Amino acid sequence: MNQRKLIFILFLLPVSIFLNSCNEGPTEIGYNFLQDTTLIKKITSDDTTLIYKVESKMHSTCLFNTGGMFVGKSHNITGISIIRFADIPDTLSYLQESDIQSLTLYLYPQRYALGDTVNGSNNFIIKKVNTPWTAAANWDSINTPNFMDYQIASYNQKITLEDTMAIIIIDLDKKIIPEWFQLQPDTNIAIVNYGIALIPDDNSTIINTFGAEGINVEESLKSPSLRIIYKDKNKNYEIDTLYLSSGINATFFKPDDYDKNDVVIQGGLNLQSDFYFDVSMLPPFSGINKVQLELTLNPSKTYSGNLGQSKTIMLSYVNDTLNPASNYYYYAEPSDSNSTTYIAQSITSAVQLWNRGKGKGILRLSPSDFNEQYQKLDRLVFYGINDPDSTKRPKVKIFYNVIK
Repeated sequence: MNQRKLIFILFLLPVSIFLNSCNEGPTEIGYNFLQDTTLIKKITSDDTTLIYKVESKMHSTCLFNTGGMFVGKSHNITGISIIRFADIPDTLSYLQESDIQSLTLYLYPQRYALGDTVNGSNNFIIKKVNTPWTAAANWDSINTPNFMDYQIASYNQKITLEDTMAIIIIDLDKKIIPEWFQLQPDTNIAIVNYGIALIPDDNSTIINTFGAEGINVEESLKSPSLRIIYKDKNKNYEIDTLYLSSGINATFFKPDDYDKNDVVIQGGLNLQSDFYFDVSMLPPFSGINKVQLELTLNPSKTYSGNLGQSKTIMLSYVNDTLNPASNYYYYAEPSDSNSTTYIAQSITSAVQLWNRGKGKGILRLSPSDFNEQYQKLDRLVFYGINDPDSTKRPKVKIFYNVIK
């Protein structure tokens, strides 16, 4: 036998032994490891109370420097906006009303509106604000006696909603301006003007939107401005022009009521709904495979502006301080374009966190993005957990596995 054959036989022998052993059954110990040791289970809100409370709440009725403002009335909602102008120079304190040739307000209406945009009225008046105010102000505080002073203008022309919106130009009463200039050099006065208020007329049936100043917002629309044409004493009383830009814009709402038994979300009014979950019946540290939430829209209570209804809502994980956690959020959308059923395909990570802790937690439903939250007034109403028709209540499905 030559050396090459010997090497081949020595190689073939262990391979044959190995292949033969692969055909044998596993040992008793090995067999136990190969057995399926988990069991997939499912629970739903049809047989278990997984959402034990829903709380709809308005978190604020004031929009402060959010890049837009609202003026008008519709769906029992009233919006009043206040504009305060910035960068008033301290070199024009000599100006009298007779030195001012004109005072003009420029407003930049936006495409979105709520209400009867075909036959409705968008009339409003403008008043001087007479009292200091901050972002903490609300509807009641701005409607106290003497908060607003005399009327300085009115607007009664139709705002045509087009792809390219026309600028609104309004002449204001000139007598409000000299006081602002005369007080500006006084270092003991922090604020020399409290602004002007845009107030809907009694017969208003539309809420219009306007561009406004924004602080730390995704996108600020074009802001209101004042044009002042005056006689400049420093230039031998030649005619000169000064522009003042808005520094602060705020909208204050008198909100519509809503049914506390419903699930309600609405932009502008910062109306959101908290879902209180209880998954404590799951064994701690279960393997949560998938959790799905389903909501049914109530079309009879839902309304939207002229740009159509939003097709997405956001669900935010709420931590122990009752504030949304920015790193956990989910989205729900209609199951198809004509459906009233909104589905969040997976809220699994939230349930996994609750299952590792106290077994309870909160998801907050809100408009889907900045534009829906702060520059629209669309209201979405879903059936609540106690609706008489059980098929329309929120539904939860949980798939999880446990060790046998």
